[in-house]
Amino acid sequence: MTIFTDLISNVALLLALSILYSFLTRIWKRGEMTGRILAGFLFGGVAVTGMMIPFHYAPGIIFDGRSIVVSMAGLFGGPAAAAVSALIAGAYRLGLGGAGALTGLGVVFTSAALGAGYHYLRRKNPDVIKPLYLFAFGVIVHIFMLLWMLTLPWSIAFEVLHKISIPVMLIFPLGALFLGTLLADQEEHIYAQKALRESEQFLRALFESIQDGISVLNTDLTIRHVNEIMNQWYAKNLPLEGRKCYECYHNADKSCDPCPTLRCIESGKIEWDVVPGLPGSPVEWIELYGYPMKDPNSGEVTGVMEFVRDVTDRKHAEDQIKRSLREKESLLAEIHHRVKNNMQIISSLLSLQSKDIEDERALSLIKNCEDRIRSMSLVHEKLYLSEDLSSISFNDYITSMATYLFQVHRVDSRIVSFSSHIKDVLFNIETAIPLGLIANEIISNALKHGFPEGRKGKIAVELTQNKKAGEYTLTVTDDGIGFPKGIDYQNPKTFGLQLTNMLTEQLSGTMELDKSKGTSFKITFKEQVYRKRI
Repeated sequence: MTIFTDLISNVALLLALSILYSFLTRIWKRGEMTGRILAGFLFGGVAVTGMMIPFHYAPGIIFDGRSIVVSMAGLFGGPAAAAVSALIAGAYRLGLGGAGALTGLGVVFTSAALGAGYHYLRRKNPDVIKPLYLFAFGVIVHIFMLLWMLTLPWSIAFEVLHKISIPVMLIFPLGALFLGTLLADQEEHIYAQKALRESEQFLRALFESIQDGISVLNTDLTIRHVNEIMNQWYAKNLPLEGRKCYECYHNADKSCDPCPTLRCIESGKIEWDVVPGLPGSPVEWIELYGYPMKDPNSGEVTGVMEFVRDVTDRKHAEDQIKRSLREKESLLAEIHHRVKNNMQIISSLLSLQSKDIEDERALSLIKNCEDRIRSMSLVHEKLYLSEDLSSISFNDYITSMATYLFQVHRVDSRIVSFSSHIKDVLFNIETAIPLGLIANEIISNALKHGFPEGRKGKIAVELTQNKKAGEYTLTVTDDGIGFPKGIDYQNPKTFGLQLTNMLTEQLSGTMELDKSKGTSFKITFKEQVYRKRI
């Protein structure tokens, strides 16, 4: 049992010293040559310490755990560490002398070479430092160690192998396993710490490099962290961290209203708003996004990360655009109002002039012109009264125009009724004016010629839409005496029908006449787009 006890004590001592090494390795950079050389010195020192308290088999023949330590130097430190530790351990073994000095030297350099070779194997396959592989590595190293015993004098070589082989193969591979596992865990810990530091440095650099303000808050609105931009914006209220956000950012004694951060805490979702900046600061308006930070296990909101953007210039630009838009809307409304007034003046002048006209045909022409001008004037009146100056409700327009025409032609609505079947359709001025003039001509003709001598009847206007084709159909129907025979509505001689055909072409449409039941005009067209004027 003495062999087992002494070898176990020696290996235990080396493991204890290696633990000290594992703590020392935290101070050097493993990737640099100086660090590898330092590792070699540390491993060599541990091996020498083990050789100071060895198992003495015979004078000049000693056994210790140097093979474990030097092989681990090569495995974890690479060739440089292996070479330095082997030189230190080998020099000390030669200094001890005895029959086993050269054998011991061979064990040292063989262990170092095997460790360095396994180091390169590990670079290709990191899994070779798993426990099973480490144990196998320890077995291989100590098989070579036992083979070196054959270099001893033949008189004692086989005796040594007979007595030492089983204890060595039972104890030393386990020592290699324990030491290798310890060093692998320590190395993983060092790499993890390094990765953590690098990650923290990266996140800090990213945190500070963002040109928007970033503020991390607790759920009670206490500021935990801010980036440099926030310190610059709120320099008058430094320090920011550790204080309430409303105190630092708004010089207030309570939370703001609105407060997207409070909404974020309550909802657990991203919230956004534009809020005032610090009074007196050049950052007058800020766009604030609140992102909830949640506990990964419970999902509970533990804080809020605010992303703050200076939108002062944008807010001023938006306000300027709104003011400019209001001015333009007022100007456009005034233009429509003046156009309407001018047309009414023209209509009034024509009405005054008509009083001096005795010729019925000339008087009829003047009246027709009044109706057409009134129809166009009505479009501008509707636009002036509309909230949307780019389009008008066609149903309101047709109803108002029909009411006017009934009054002008002195037709009793109890005798001839009017009905409109138009949904809430909006047309731009490019479409409304020609379409209104078409309806004006057809309704006027119906009122003048369709119901003579107090004949009762009705006039109906209907507008339908074919969304698939992008077309509208306007139908104006009356149940009067019918369209006069012998008149070609597509090639008419009267100005009214000529105007109707011309306006239909302007709308890129077609016109059909149905004379089966009274008179029915059907105009199919597409809404016109705004044509740029030069």
